[in-house]
This record gives sequence, C-alpha cells and structure tokens, in this order.
Amino acid sequence: MVWVRAHEEPETAWWGEATDRVLMAACWRGMGGRPGEDGSPVCHVRKDGLDGIIGVFDGLGGAGARPAWLLEEAGDPLAGAHVASHVASLATLAWYARTTTRWAGGLHEAIHDALTDAERESNLPKPRFSGTAMRTLPTTVAVIEFRTMAANTIAHIQAMWAGDSRCYMLEPERGLARLSMDDLPADDALEALRDSPVMTNVAGVDRPFTIHSTATMASPPVVLLVVTDGFTDFIEAPHQLELELLRALADSGDTTSWAETVARRISATAQDDATMVAVGLGFDGFADLQARFAGRLEALQALDSDTIGRADPGDRDSRTQAANDAWAQYRADYERIVPRREAKVA
Repeated sequence: MVWVRAHEEPETAWWGEATDRVLMAACWRGMGGRPGEDGSPVCHVRKDGLDGIIGVFDGLGGAGARPAWLLEEAGDPLAGAHVASHVASLATLAWYARTTTRWAGGLHEAIHDALTDAERESNLPKPRFSGTAMRTLPTTVAVIEFRTMAANTIAHIQAMWAGDSRCYMLEPERGLARLSMDDLPADDALEALRDSPVMTNVAGVDRPFTIHSTATMASPPVVLLVVTDGFTDFIEAPHQLELELLRALADSGDTTSWAETVARRISATAQDDATMVAVGLGFDGFADLQARFAGRLEALQALDSDTIGRADPGDRDSRTQAANDAWAQYRADYERIVPRREAKVA
C-alpha cells in the first residue's frame, strides 16, 4: 500500500500517485465552503496493481437535507446527505479490507448496516413528521473492484452501484464504456443530461435498495474510472466527459497534475459537488498513458468539432440536434459492455 496526502484548497482537493504497475488520480470539488454532499473517495490499490477498489458516493442534497448529526467543531448540524455519503465511503473501505469474497450482496449489507447504525446513533432528535420526498441518509454508490493476473495480462472487473454515480472503463482504442446503468426511469445518457429525473434507487435507511453489479474482463492497458454526477454539469453530450478528461491528460505532466487540472476545470463549471477516481493498469508510466490516448483524443476532438462545433451557439434547436448527432456516433462504443436497457411498454 502507498499512502498519499491530498493537495487541498478551500473547495477543491486532488492527489495522484504512480508505481511501476499502476497510475492513480483523484479529485474532489465542493460547493460554497459547506460540508459537501460527496463522501470521501475510496482508492485502495496494491502497489503492484494486482487488486484494488475505487469508489465515489453522492449524498442526495434535497431528499437528505434534514439534519442528521451534530459535531461540536462543525457548528451547524450535518445534513443527512453529508453523513450518508461519508458513512457509505467508510463502510465500503472496511468491507473490502475484511473480506476476500467480494460481491454486491456483501457490499449492500455493509452499507445498509453502517447507515442503520449511523441513523440509530444520531445525537439529534428524530423528526416527528416526514414528507414522502424526504429520505433518511440517502446516497448514491459507484464502486469498481478489480483483480489482475500476473504481468497485467487480464483484469477481472466488477462494477457495483446504486443511483446515478457512474462506473466506467477507458480503453485507448474504443474509449469510454459504461460499466453501470443509472437508476433513472429512462436509460439514455443524453436525456439524463437534459432532464433532472428522480432516481428510482439509492442507498439509504428508510426504504429497500439494491446494489447492482456487472462483471467484465479486459486486457490492460486500461483505465478504470468512477465519478459522481457533478462531472456532467459542464457537458452537452456524453462524449464530452471523455473528451475533457483526455484534454486534461494531454495538458498534464504526471498523475498529480492531471488530477489538479481536472479539479480546476470542474471548479470553473460545476453546479454541484463532483468527485472522480481513476486507476490506470498496464501502462509503462504517465508518458505511455498520454501517448496511448493521443489518437483517441484526436478522434474525439474531430467528433466534437463536426457536431457541437458546427452548431449555432444562439440556436437551441441547432445545439440539440448537434448533440443528438454526436451521441448517435458515440453511443455504440459507450454502451459496448453494458447495453441499453429497453424501455418498458405499458
């Protein structure tokens, strides 16, 4: 294990690390100097890259706005959203550390039990009345657990999630592929950017929830990535998340500066807390990571220029159509591992 200290500013933090076998970068962006709704990101990886876990957690600010805990040093009570995401983060790390049989049911049990304990031990009075829109300690979960064979020949990857925080795999040739499927009524990444649909499933105490999972295998080099939904505030079409991550990669000199560049660009545009953790497996250092994705960056820049770049900035219909065109070209690779969920017919 390698312990890395984050670089911190009032509303932003980032860190990066590299060993002979693994590259790691993470960043967090909060809002307004208040205790954030995103929990501490999880990144627990062996130095040799043979196994590890990454995760992000986003407490629901509206549904979880009710005060849940009072710390003397914090002044104001901490909202349920803040408590939920941080408790889920700690529970995930503890679950990974204590077991070698790792499956979604075990993670569900760990998070459920930790949230239940936090709610029971709260030092604030329980509310006498609660509306249907309010939730008790609600949070999203997006976790990737991986194991690789010796010499990074094959990576066994398990994504586990609840809500709309996302798990991804990024490959040099085919780019970003989702490993999770948002818990939203419609399974369309572009529509999710345009609307604000209510999530159909999140971790919490007061209602049953599900930790979904998918499993896949990949041949490194590959980047595994988890993000909260704050990372989509600045994009018009799904391909632009990958585009901005690779632009930041090209403009950086090492994993730490990559994380910092992403954090600062997110800080300039995000309307919500935003957290990212990325782990690169099978790369021969940071320069190799950059070189392998140079061609992919060029392809995405061309896609963006030929679609979004040609739209009239003042014409909403023009920009909508441009995003539709870009998504039509990008979608197949994006959904190559987890295909689109077919809409239910009434």
